Amino acid sequence: MAKKIGCKKWTQAPKDGTNFELITKLSDLGAPLSKKTLLSFYMNVTKSSSPTPNTERNPYYEFHIFYRTDVNNGWKGLTQFFSSGDVDVEKSNYFHLTKFVIRNVRNMQLRIFSPRNVGSFEINDFGLEYRARNKRSTATHDED
Repeated sequence: MAKKIGCKKWTQAPKDGTNFELITKLSDLGAPLSKKTLLSFYMNVTKSSSPTPNTERNPYYEFHIFYRTDVNNGWKGLTQFFSSGDVDVEKSNYFHLTKFVIRNVRNMQLRIFSPRNVGSFEINDFGLEYRARNKRSTATHDED
């Protein structure tokens, strides 16, 4: 007997939710055989609505960034940041830059996770800055 398949239709209608997760593809950063040194992570976030006033325990957005170098490895913490909701403008841009050094990486996968949000937000851009081993130039990998 044939198994019944259910299909769900995607909609652009906004959904209320408090968490968010984005996982990128596993990338060789454009050079599969070369080992890279990761130097920084950046992310640009726009607050799209004005939530009710918050305290430090209840920020209007909170992001935790994880990475792994192989799909069989566990996630490792890269950085985290949050912003309180005490800004009274309709649209506010926030640019977050975290510098670090992670050596001898061939592949990279990112996980951007937000356990709670108040109000809506947009992630405009995010990326990694890295240097290929034995090269002096610095390259930027952007998921756009």
